[in-house]
Amino acid sequence: MVQKIKKLVYSKTAMDSLIVLGGSGFSSLFGFIFVIIVANQMGPEDFGIYSTLINYVVFLSAVVDLGVSFSLVRFVQDSES
Repeated sequence: MVQKIKKLVYSKTAMDSLIVLGGSGFSSLFGFIFVIIVANQMGPEDFGIYSTLINYVVFLSAVVDLGVSFSLVRFVQDSES
């Protein structure tokens, strides 16, 4: 049982997951610091406009995607088989 756990912890999938998790954490920290700096430089009214524009872009990117990324993953997976 210990051997299985050790093999799982040191697997390529676990290492890749750790890299993705670390990158996500770094990105979140950097985004948090960026928002604080931008908010201090712009002021409340300008930051509200900036925040609204960013939220519209994020919303539109989710709507425009419409499952294309999922379909692309399935297509690549099927083509490798």
